Amino acid sequence: MPIAFAAILCGLASLTFWSFGSQLDWYDLQRVGQIFLCAMAAAYWAVCKPPVPLLSAGVWRVLAIVGLLGLTSATLAKQPAWAFTEVALWAGNLCFALFVAALVRARPVHAQCIFGRAVSWFAAMLLFRVLLFYVLGVMNREQLDPSLISMGFSHPRFFGQVCTLLIPLLGIVAILQVVSRRRRYAAWCLTVGLWAAVMASGTRGSAAALVLGIALVLPLGHVWRAWAGFQLRAAVIGALLYLLLFKGVAYLLDLPAADDETDMLRGGLTGRMQLWLDALGMALANPLLGAGPMHFADQVNRLGSHPHQAVLQVAAEWGIPAAALVLLLLSRGLVAAIRRTNVEADRSSITALRVSLIAALLCAGIQSLVDGVLVVPYTQLWLATVTGCLLGSMPREHAVPTYSRAWIKFQAVCFLVAAAWLVAVAIRDVPALQERSDAFLEKHGDRLRPRFWLQGVIAA
Repeated sequence: MPIAFAAILCGLASLTFWSFGSQLDWYDLQRVGQIFLCAMAAAYWAVCKPPVPLLSAGVWRVLAIVGLLGLTSATLAKQPAWAFTEVALWAGNLCFALFVAALVRARPVHAQCIFGRAVSWFAAMLLFRVLLFYVLGVMNREQLDPSLISMGFSHPRFFGQVCTLLIPLLGIVAILQVVSRRRRYAAWCLTVGLWAAVMASGTRGSAAALVLGIALVLPLGHVWRAWAGFQLRAAVIGALLYLLLFKGVAYLLDLPAADDETDMLRGGLTGRMQLWLDALGMALANPLLGAGPMHFADQVNRLGSHPHQAVLQVAAEWGIPAAALVLLLLSRGLVAAIRRTNVEADRSSITALRVSLIAALLCAGIQSLVDGVLVVPYTQLWLATVTGCLLGSMPREHAVPTYSRAWIKFQAVCFLVAAAWLVAVAIRDVPALQERSDAFLEKHGDRLRPRFWLQGVIAA
């Protein structure tokens, strides 16, 4: 199990580098990789019986209700095929999260060590690339463009979303008492560097989510304050480093100024208010079942094919009851995890893992209220991985009684059907993705609107 978990994390961490030499765009390639990993998890669920129950019967009931609402909405939607694709995608993400949870549950102590090392190495790779392109930009006296700083991601905002999850996860060492000075210093440098890189990328949603997440965990207890103190110090130094490297050096060397549209200190909502109003109007027009999963993308507008707001997205597409149930499930799950962590209240590796995982999910949840965290395939994979690690790290004594064989087979069938649907969509669409993007740009101009694929608008 530790080897399988390490292989999954290595594959996930390296997924962002696969675009080099590929004919597919980075975004579309990440979606293909996500479908492959979800199919692999579904196959595992069908072949291998889960070691212990990972979710309570009550959680499964809520998930079943949400799934039924989604399937009903998809059946009645204007474009059922795309609607069922969205439902299958979230079933695949759930399957992958449970797959990761099963691996972690088998060996939680080993998983903590592997997870910490994988996150550190991935952060180091990202920072090395940022530093490389920064040095090249300075040497060539070019503008310090955020798209170069976040090279390897098709948009700086996607880079910021991943950093929103990575930065809290690097805080594991802040809680551990028995950790070498070298490891603590390395984690500190990586965290500072990522804070500076987030600010250089101009992703204001990431910076705001991280700061608000730190503020929210401060009252939760001493282990949380240890994590928050580590992050606050790193944030301050990271901000100073950003100002020095991207403002001071640029001024001293008379480098071209960064665009106002990508500057961290810019103001405005960059069109989000109109997207939110559109999503709210869609939710109020179809309060029970929504317009259909993915159907915010069933319109062509100049702003986006998703509302950049997770709650409004679910309410508009799946219906207000589904959005309320999802919010209830997520909030109760986080509260239960926080309470369990506070009961133990020690500096063990498992407690440190849980604190960092909960903080990462909290920060990502905050950013999802202003950004497309729930849409980007690579971010979805990291969210599923972090959620699975948290589920798997919870104590065994809180597991529900063993499920019946029929229920386990039903889960496996559902996951296999979802995976098969996603694979079929990929086989159908991948050969013509470039042609579809070119046709959309020729007809509508300016830029693409990502959703399931990079050209995410599903309107005919």
